[in-house]
Amino acid sequence: QVVTAAGDLITCDPNEHADLFWACRGGGGGNFGIATSFTFATHPLTTLTLFFLHWAWPAARDVVLAWQDWAPHAPNALWSNCHLLSNADRSSGSQPTVSVGGAYVGTATALSGLLDTLQSSVGSPPTSRVVTAHDYLDAMLVEAGCSGLSVAACHLPDQTPQGTLAREASVARSDFYTKPLTSGSIDAITAAVERRQADARMKMVAGVALDAVGGAINRLRPPGRPVPGSVQRHLAASRVGGDRRREHRLAERPLRGAPAGGERVRLPELHRSGARRLGRCLLRLEPRPAPPGHGGVRSGRALRVRAGDPVRE
Repeated sequence: QVVTAAGDLITCDPNEHADLFWACRGGGGGNFGIATSFTFATHPLTTLTLFFLHWAWPAARDVVLAWQDWAPHAPNALWSNCHLLSNADRSSGSQPTVSVGGAYVGTATALSGLLDTLQSSVGSPPTSRVVTAHDYLDAMLVEAGCSGLSVAACHLPDQTPQGTLAREASVARSDFYTKPLTSGSIDAITAAVERRQADARMKMVAGVALDAVGGAINRLRPPGRPVPGSVQRHLAASRVGGDRRREHRLAERPLRGAPAGGERVRLPELHRSGARRLGRCLLRLEPRPAPPGHGGVRSGRALRVRAGDPVRE
């Protein structure tokens, strides 16, 4: 359910207000209304296999070239990203890092052949290749940087009494592109990361993260329009901590060399009067307690989540 700029509460689904439903499912920070509730269909899931491969920095261009041709065409059960980051080790001779990581809905044995294909395309063996099986909760803790911690510990101390995490400064920007990065674009990215590595004033790790948006995500399309023929990919450049103004300028440079593509969809909701009045009203609202009877999630059950509902561990 979405409250539009006109103040109307409407329900969006594939059959009702399908254009707005499609737009609200997208990324990139666009706002087409205020979402007040969601209905999710859950799916059975047993084992997730996580993988992390690291290469020496001189292989960075080969890794990106191989990964961007491999990841978007991988089976729907596989998601991955490619990171090019400065190194926390600032000792003399230290170099940035390049890695590919992700998750696979299946066994390590089934994943092995897919990783072998990527490794062969890179042309050089990784310095490390770690593949581990997890249940869903454990996998999410690993992805959140909380491996070995409980859910309660994976919080800030002011969020839960058992919280052990520290708040981290972050600044980032992102973009979408539909064509493979050229060698020149990749060289611009690696050069920017190398400049970051060489700048002694920048103490925190920063770099560029590439996410593959293929599979089921790539099949989403505006209602009444054909499926796009190109494979969608997501490029995100992020910088963490340090001088925010300098880091923001650094984050822009690699993206300017990357080919951008996509299509903007205009919706009348963005231009209706009353948006400011609606915003003032919404800011005065307070979350409501969850109604009685909200229990655990079972496979195959539709889960209704309202804005303000607490999340139970």
